Amino acid sequence: MFRTLRQILLQLSCAALLWVCVGWLPFAVNTAPAIATPPTSSQVLALIDEGSHELETGEFESAIAHLTDAIIQDSRQPQAFALRAYAKRQLGQFQSALDDYSAILELQPRSATTFVDRGLLKGMLGDAKGAIADHTRAIAIEPNNARAYSSRGIARCISGDINAGQQDFKQSGVLSLNQGDYQLYSIASRSEKQFCHSHSPS
Repeated sequence: MFRTLRQILLQLSCAALLWVCVGWLPFAVNTAPAIATPPTSSQVLALIDEGSHELETGEFESAIAHLTDAIIQDSRQPQAFALRAYAKRQLGQFQSALDDYSAILELQPRSATTFVDRGLLKGMLGDAKGAIADHTRAIAIEPNNARAYSSRGIARCISGDINAGQQDFKQSGVLSLNQGDYQLYSIASRSEKQFCHSHSPS
């Protein structure tokens, strides 16, 4: 049924819209943990499937409507919140998307991917301290999460903690190379120069 759900969740984990004012970059990843689907009715599954298809075709408002209907009928479905958060981000509804990520974490408190996504969104909203806290939670859950280290490195450098930010980028580089994620390694290397160097004392 969910022929496009996996693709959209992979896009979701990249946080494509980031903090434009300070140049936050999208972090592409090759894999992302699938969000488990608790048992539910076929009607709810159909609404989620419809919403995922509409996200693929760029019908974000309609997707939000179908996913909201699914959540009203069964609020235990984390993938409905995740897909709706993605649609809201595309429409610039950042605070509302943040609430959806928080709802996912109430259902799945050990979802490192969601902590990273929420942390990136907090960064977009100017909450660097909150972003660092979420990325740190993600690292506590998944110590080898290279994307979490890179994302925390950005937030730390922007907040003025240059040395800690550089250490995060260094760790992200080691992990991404070990994991064969050369795209993330390249992005993290450029980000360290952009954020840590540009925010270091002259």
